[in-house]
Amino acid sequence: MESCQKIKFYRKKRNMTQDELAEAANLSTSYISQVETGRKNIGREGLEKIAEALQVLPAMLIQCDDMVRKDVKSCQIMKELEDCSDYELSVIHDILLSLKSSLRENYLG
Repeated sequence: MESCQKIKFYRKKRNMTQDELAEAANLSTSYISQVETGRKNIGREGLEKIAEALQVLPAMLIQCDDMVRKDVKSCQIMKELEDCSDYELSVIHDILLSLKSSLRENYLG
């Protein structure tokens, strides 16, 4: 899924119109429309504003190919999280922290 599609996906998941997203992100509706249709590339500032308005991490809106420092596994993990509810993300985050700590203590330390 490309960045423009991800923005539209999360906007619809939040039951927001383009106008509502534009207002929440302090951007114009035409900018949101152009970004969602791929007619305009999103800059860092726009990405951060939209991510905050959608209550997601900016990285969740970036196409995996664009994430230079992230490997394939990171992208696969992010794709698995795309359809999670806020509650599910919270639980997964807690489990991830615990698992990471356990792995480092028992296998890497």
